[in-house]
Amino acid sequence: MIFITGGIGQGKRDHAKKVYGIDKSKMTDGRVFDINTSKTVECIYDYHELIRRLIINGIDPEEYTKEFVRKNAEAVVIMNEVGCGIIPAEKEERLYREAVGRCGCILAGRAEKVIRIICGIPIVLKEKK
Repeated sequence: MIFITGGIGQGKRDHAKKVYGIDKSKMTDGRVFDINTSKTVECIYDYHELIRRLIINGIDPEEYTKEFVRKNAEAVVIMNEVGCGIIPAEKEERLYREAVGRCGCILAGRAEKVIRIICGIPIVLKEKK
């Protein structure tokens, strides 16, 4: 698995398309991915939005992410960094950010390669050789 992270609008999807040759039609949006399916994906973006949906539906995002990684070992997973900046006053938003961070740790831990994109520039954080 390849895990790509970074802030919003930093070029994560463009990097996946260019470097890994993933066609836009093969990219799955985390906002609409069927959380009840065992379908595998080539690439999923906005995984942080999938986590939000899992929380809303009462599904443990960490357990779901572990299973997702097991089923999608060859996928490219793209997720925004959401933990930077001002700490939200709303408890739900703090719990959401915590869940995204923990799931990011799971994804990074299991990934063969972890890339952070800043201003369109990829920085390889981890690469198993």
